[in-house]
This record gives sequence, C-alpha cells and structure tokens, in this order.
Amino acid sequence: MSSDTNVIVGNNFHPQTLSKMEKKFRLHHLWKLDEASRKECVDSLSGRCHLAVTASWSCDEEIYNLKSLRLISAFGVGVDGINFDRTQAQGVRVSNTPDVLNDAVAELAIGLMVASTREIIAADQFARTNKWLQGPFRLGSSLKGKTLGILGLGSIGQSVAKRITPFGVSIAYHNRSQSNSQYQYCPTIIELAEISDVLLCLLPGGANTNQLVNGAVFDALGPNGIFINLGRGNSVEENDLINAVTKKKIKLACLDVYENEPHISGALRSLENVILLPHIGSATVETRTKMGDLVIRNIEAFLENEQLVSEVFA
Repeated sequence: MSSDTNVIVGNNFHPQTLSKMEKKFRLHHLWKLDEASRKECVDSLSGRCHLAVTASWSCDEEIYNLKSLRLISAFGVGVDGINFDRTQAQGVRVSNTPDVLNDAVAELAIGLMVASTREIIAADQFARTNKWLQGPFRLGSSLKGKTLGILGLGSIGQSVAKRITPFGVSIAYHNRSQSNSQYQYCPTIIELAEISDVLLCLLPGGANTNQLVNGAVFDALGPNGIFINLGRGNSVEENDLINAVTKKKIKLACLDVYENEPHISGALRSLENVILLPHIGSATVETRTKMGDLVIRNIEAFLENEQLVSEVFA
C-alpha cells in the first residue's frame, strides 16, 4: 500500500492504530490543529484525499467539507457520531468495526452481573473499612434462577446470552421486531422490565433510541431490579435513573456510558448503589487492536476496489 495515500484523521481514537497507519499512509491529523488550520488542511487536500478515519462516536464536522471524500472508516460499532445526512448527500461510504468487540463487551456484562448480584464493590469497601469487625456483610443474590432482560438483542446481546445461560439464567429480550431467536420476546420495554431481575441495555445511540429507558421502565423493573447500560448514554433518561436509584425504586445501576461523557453528573457520582465505569466496554488490548486492524482493512479494501469488510448502510 502506497505511503503517499492521504488520510485525514479526525481524532486521536487509538494511538496504536494510528502508529500502524503512519507506516502505510500519509496521515493528516485534524485534531492537532486549531480551527483555522483545520480548514486550511481540508482545503489543501481537496481532490488529493478520499479517505478519513475517526472514532465512531465523534467526528470532526470539518471532515465533511472535504469535497473529494469517499470513505469514512470509523473505529467503533455505534456510529451515532457520524452525520449520515452529510455522507449520503455527498456520496460518502461509511464503515465501522463490529463483531470484533463482542467478546469484550459480553465479558464486562457478565462481570457486572456477578459484581452487582453479589455486591462485590460494596463488600470490598466493607472489608477495607473494618466493618467486618462489627458483624458479617449482608447476603447477596445468586444468578441461578434469575431472568436477564436484554434491550437490544444484536450480536453483542447474543454473546452475552451464550455466556450467561450456563449460570442458570433465563433470557428475555426486546427489539423493534421479533427475531428468529430461542429466547422469550417481549413486545414492549415495559413488559421486558417487568419480568427481568437484571435489565441490560445494549441500545445504539441516535434519535430513535433517545431516552427510551425512563421512569416507567424503572418502576416496572422494581426495587430488587438491577439496571446495566453498556449501549449508549442517550438511551436513558438520566434524571429518571437518578430518581429511581435515590428512592430505591431499583436496587442498583451499573453504567459504562453516559449522556454527556466523559462528564458524569455529581448526583450519579454521589450514589453508593451505582457502579460507574469510564466507557470500557471494548477496552482490552486485544479488542482495540482488532478494531484498529479492521479500520485499516476497510481502507485497503476501498483502495483495491473490493467490497468493504463492514460497511454501514444508514
């Protein structure tokens, strides 16, 4: 692959991947430039650059001003950071990095289910503060016999279900339409929450999922219910979640994504019955390497006039 091939880089999405790309392509890092310099860079590349790479959850709007742009190879699965109105109008193709992160996200989901039902985080603090001297820690709950409700049963949800069923956990799910699945289908989110002991949200971002998980859902989940969000922060009405946790309408919440990340509200940070993670769903060395390799493979397929490995059709 020619090192003369120009590629615009929208943000510092994965330094190791960018280091690999430096050996294959001529990179132009918009994220290192001020606003005026970004515009100059894009203007200077018009007609000479057809490729851009970016995080899937955030894309510099200046990229769309490159008139010769033909492909955005995005790092990540959820492409809510991509402006598909612009890409479609300009004939720009988009790719993402699905499937290679299923294992990592599923592992985290299982870990949070175990940590929350057995109250591992609270137990750690109990031991560290010497409260054990005053008596034993409260009893947790077993996963066996529980029902996991999966909101958004895609490839990641299937990976979670495959891993958790040996624990003796039943699976139910809600999608916009019933899929060819062995698991119990619930026509509404409320019905799913009502039968779930743990409600796992794996919804993608975007207008179609905005604040679908609200106070009514938490009321249906109930005071013994656990809510886990590994999808996108915008799918949850955050004030309703804070209210549900504060008033113990649900037992516990585990969050890896937030409406305005990396900013986490002070109310969430002050609550003891909330486990907060800094969006680490796919954050393993192995997974991020595979995601970066797929970003590069999509670019190489485009340059060789081959079918993209993972094109996104909005």
